[in-house]
Amino acid sequence: MIGLSSNFRWLLLLVAVSGLLLFTGSSDAGPVVFVFVMAGWVASICIHEFGHALVAWYGGDHAIPSQGYLTLDPARYVDPVNSLLWPSLLVVIGAFGFPGGAVYVNVGALRSDRWRSAVSAAGPLGSLLVFVVLVLPLSLGLDQHLGAPAFWNAVALLAELQMVGILLNLLPIPGFDGYGILEPHLPVDLRRSLEPAKAWATLALMAVLVMVPGVGGSFFRAADRITTAMNVDDEMAWDGYRSFRFWRNIR
Repeated sequence: MIGLSSNFRWLLLLVAVSGLLLFTGSSDAGPVVFVFVMAGWVASICIHEFGHALVAWYGGDHAIPSQGYLTLDPARYVDPVNSLLWPSLLVVIGAFGFPGGAVYVNVGALRSDRWRSAVSAAGPLGSLLVFVVLVLPLSLGLDQHLGAPAFWNAVALLAELQMVGILLNLLPIPGFDGYGILEPHLPVDLRRSLEPAKAWATLALMAVLVMVPGVGGSFFRAADRITTAMNVDDEMAWDGYRSFRFWRNIR
């Protein structure tokens, strides 16, 4: 029931190989930073969605294992457009760590409203765990003694993307985990009136992030302040971002 799918193993291998190339400084940093960050981002989506699924299983939805949600298989969590294409494009064009992925939970099978809130909260908690794993070695100053700067810059960028994704996901907007945490405790009439918004709120927010000046950047700056507070050099993620967008440096 719980295990690592072959797809997730291949994804981890891609993260490990690209990370090793960066760590040893044995390749051109730009394209490898791109591969490392994108593979790491997809892997983090799997961990986020696994968190939802695991808590839902404990909370009473016993159909979760049969859906393959406890295998960390990216193919189980995404649809090609809304969960993979759009979030990935936002990472590429704007470095917005946009949440993408979906675990379909039978909320009627959950034992209580508290479990419904816990299921929604579990995804951001999974992302927070990934963020801590990424930022901890930087906070301890290991980047000063081990590995090439390009590797640590990529780690810092991936950490900030995680935090951006957490901040976005906790917005109390229908369709997002922040709303999912609150929804079971809202008046029934209000929940019914907001239900249709789940179909378009995600695309609306994507449009705002891309088209309204300063909105997307504000989330990145907030994430930057959080990582800076954890003793991470605020320039590292920006250096990683410049390497990530390697095509802009091609002459």
